[in-house]
Amino acid sequence: MFEEERSRAWIWIIVAVALILFFGLPAYYRNKAQKEHERRIELLREGDQVVTASGLCGKLVRMEGEFAILEIAPGVRVKVLKDSLLGREKEVLLQLRRKR
Repeated sequence: MFEEERSRAWIWIIVAVALILFFGLPAYYRNKAQKEHERRIELLREGDQVVTASGLCGKLVRMEGEFAILEIAPGVRVKVLKDSLLGREKEVLLQLRRKR
């Protein structure tokens, strides 16, 4: 009887560890990626050539709260969400080349 209870306890321990790994690791990596993205956005300065998640490239004119103003052609400015910025154009292109 005691052996059976012990083996049941081990099964529950294994299930608990599996659940923690199944749900905990993705959350950890998502949080890590989000912090890295926030750090990259903070390092951007006016005049940097940047890329958005939609593939739009342009020069960063200024940041306004949650938005960024990009100049995508001479005299053509667009307002995008800061969260949509991937980073500096050269850095983003290097990352894409590494993935291939």
